[in-house]
Amino acid sequence: MSEIQKVAVVTGAGVLAEPTMEVADVARTVPHMASLPLEANVRFATVMATAVPYIGRG
Repeated sequence: MSEIQKVAVVTGAGVLAEPTMEVADVARTVPHMASLPLEANVRFATVMATAVPYIGRG
């Protein structure tokens, strides 16, 4: 298990494992955006593990 996968989150319910995802899944986003026609634009791309409980916490 890598150091990234060992990350934990401390919550009111105790310590929970941080949801993770494969780097390759994130990396596929860039070629997809580059393959779009010039008339198309991707202003924002949020790629995250599906089990992340909140967006923008911190």
